[in-house]
Amino acid sequence: MRSRVVGSMGQAHVGGEKLFAAQAGQTVPVIDPLTGEISAAEIFVATLVASN
Repeated sequence: MRSRVVGSMGQAHVGGEKLFAAQAGQTVPVIDPLTGEISAAEIFVATLVASN
């Protein structure tokens, strides 16, 4: 019989007390429709945390 392990990283947070941020490291191309110029945009995500 195999036992099953369920992982969890539950943490209690006061709403709006902390900000979690991440950067993908890779870029995505953004093309200007008027000029056709291609620029590199970085992916950045941030969220305010809250419990439940």
